[in-house]
Amino acid sequence: MNASADRIEALHTAARRYCFDRAAQWSARYDELLAAKEQGRRHSGLLEPIELAYTDEELATFPRYQVLHAIQAEIEAFVPSDFASLDEARELLAEAGLSAESLFTRPPTGEIEREAMADERRLFAAYVREFPEEKLSTVETLSYRRTLTEDERRRILAQLRQRWGVDGYWYPLDRPLGDDPPPFAHAFDAEPFFDPGLQRVLRDVVGALGVTRLWEVRELESERDYELELSLFEPVYNGSEGFWTARSFDWLVYASHESSVTIAGAELFPALQRAWPAWSEFSYVGWDA
Repeated sequence: MNASADRIEALHTAARRYCFDRAAQWSARYDELLAAKEQGRRHSGLLEPIELAYTDEELATFPRYQVLHAIQAEIEAFVPSDFASLDEARELLAEAGLSAESLFTRPPTGEIEREAMADERRLFAAYVREFPEEKLSTVETLSYRRTLTEDERRRILAQLRQRWGVDGYWYPLDRPLGDDPPPFAHAFDAEPFFDPGLQRVLRDVVGALGVTRLWEVRELESERDYELELSLFEPVYNGSEGFWTARSFDWLVYASHESSVTIAGAELFPALQRAWPAWSEFSYVGWDA
């Protein structure tokens, strides 16, 4: 990689990190506002919340992290090689920030929300346009993540349907409890997969299959789909059902809204059994158990 390509990649990384860090700050601030509201309710002696309306400060807060999430997804649709020069990278990233949308940023919204989002867009555009070139060499790398296109999403889902029979929900939700699973598939309780230790075990098992990057496809429009570096693989339900696989489609991980995680694959499932001796203690027994 030449010096110009290094600078472009550093700017792209800085833009990604800006969105991630600033969104986390605004999300934490919104949590503080909600906690203060709840504390006030308790001090007032009210048994149940009666104030459903957002305060002006809340309206000026949560749209900021929502638009930052949208901007991050939009700029992660680029890879550094998409840019012919550093100047082009600055401008295209800024333009993406000024136009990025998601389900949570689209109208109708009120004046306070619109101004909050517009402010974040302006600040992001100024950040990438004005980031000092001499500081690009100090930007720390981030794990690879790229937003998939709609065509890529459709192709992956078509392959999952053909290879694994995925049609919306998958095993165990796609059949009556007690029916046979797909070959080399096992449904687990989701809870242990929130443990970073088990996540590392699963990443190691997947990595031993020669996988360095994988796909994450989510159920809902509000969530983006990604090509991920293995280090970012976290097989958990986040409000949207998730599917993870790689180019061979020889294995599949599925996290459902009914607190299940399914591990499937002729190599993956036996390898996880060997690496996780307690696996049989966490078999899924059903959403109505």
